[in-house]
Amino acid sequence: MYMGEEGRFRLDEIGKDYPKKTKEDLLKEYDHKPVQRLLQVDAVGLDEKGPVITVFPVYRLEYMDLPARLLVEDGAQLGDLLFYLEQMKKTLIEYWLELKKEEADSA
Repeated sequence: MYMGEEGRFRLDEIGKDYPKKTKEDLLKEYDHKPVQRLLQVDAVGLDEKGPVITVFPVYRLEYMDLPARLLVEDGAQLGDLLFYLEQMKKTLIEYWLELKKEEADSA
């Protein structure tokens, strides 16, 4: 990964190691992957109340044996990324605690 002069992540510099894929390439690649249920956390942006973070279950065609994965958009700024990561962390902790509370209340 490469950071340009303007402080944005640029993926172009690693293109030689990771060739671009077409839609057809991706469809072939994902055809044999299992369906997995994951928790998706998105930093949507800012509104008048502050950061907007969404948390919801999604289904993906994945071979994922990891506790978490972070996807960063090409062109993202490091400052924005770190700000939203902190907000996502706070939201995840609140969400997790609420799930545990609901679990305890229903027991």
